[in-house]
Amino acid sequence: MSILKKDNDILKNSSGILRYNGGVSGVYAFNNSLLGYNGYIIGDVSAGAAPTPSYPTDSLIARWDFDSQNGEDSYGSFDLVSTNLGYTASGKISYGADFVNGAYGGYNSSINSYQVNRSIWSVSLWLKIPSGNTEYVKAISDSGAQSGKTEIVVNYGVFTGINNNSIGIYRGTNYNTVNVFSTATYADGNWHHVVGGYDGDKLFLYIDNSSVGEYSTTANYNSGSNFWVGANGGITQANHYEDQVYFYNKVLSAAEVSQLYNGGSGV
Repeated sequence: MSILKKDNDILKNSSGILRYNGGVSGVYAFNNSLLGYNGYIIGDVSAGAAPTPSYPTDSLIARWDFDSQNGEDSYGSFDLVSTNLGYTASGKISYGADFVNGAYGGYNSSINSYQVNRSIWSVSLWLKIPSGNTEYVKAISDSGAQSGKTEIVVNYGVFTGINNNSIGIYRGTNYNTVNVFSTATYADGNWHHVVGGYDGDKLFLYIDNSSVGEYSTTANYNSGSNFWVGANGGITQANHYEDQVYFYNKVLSAAEVSQLYNGGSGV
């Protein structure tokens, strides 16, 4: 007879087959298979396996994990396009995109503002800025006209009154903008989880599972131009690394932000 027991937050039988995935309450993996629960994808928990992140799939448009090393959309049909691909084997989870030693022009996602909900959206990504960074970084950008552009960036010498190497989201009008920026700085060579977007009334930003703030605005992706990962329309402003970039046609709840953060094993 098999007896289930709890041992250091792991629920298992005598053979260790049934195990608790602590990232999501009430979700178990059996014989290392993937189990879905409540709209989430649960990763492989086999001993020694590289972690597979758990993430919400409701209204997910694209997921770029960079593990295939070819910019493939591992969820939808929006493969990234670049003439100078660069990857690092030291991504947040397995491989990541290297914008320090390659891919200087960024990735064209082929997603534009007419293929998504133009008034409600979220982007989740892991971002690493090298220590001592002295460059302005564009992590996510709509490459349309400056007056209609919304971007997730790392400031350096562009926004006055904003700390260098702080992370923010803004809607641009020649950088005289509505924006949300962190007061903390992140050029520390570590991975940080960033979620930004627009909920129909305001821009919002989370960093490392904590809300940074909001800004009321009529911002939206309205240019019809494609979104870029790691740059803006091929312009080189890219001294950073990215991993696990997810694009949603909805506003992520605080619980979903936490799920994405914990799915990447936190910082």
